[in-house]
Amino acid sequence: MLELLSNFWHKLVEIIAHYDFRTLVQTLYGIDWIHLAHQPVAWIITGLVLLIIIISKRYWILLVLASVAAFTFIFYKTVPENPDEIQFKDLITFLFSSIGLIGLNIYFLLIRK
Repeated sequence: MLELLSNFWHKLVEIIAHYDFRTLVQTLYGIDWIHLAHQPVAWIITGLVLLIIIISKRYWILLVLASVAAFTFIFYKTVPENPDEIQFKDLITFLFSSIGLIGLNIYFLLIRK
């Protein structure tokens, strides 16, 4: 068990080292969300995934997916395309919004359970 956790930790550190903040910003700004929203395949896959989640009554997965969507929205609204030009106000907004999302997830996934 300890070896499994150690391997997971090393892989996580490797992923974080490879995808630094600048790479993450470039990747998220490189996605054409409007084009993706107009694709019927994307809607079909999203609908099927949501249907399976609702039928299986795994509402915590919906919470996590909504949190990822909210985090992506917060990221777009506060972090500019060039992360060197981030303003203090936007940084504070991003940090407190992220802390709020984390707190909401901890409440619903750990405390309320």
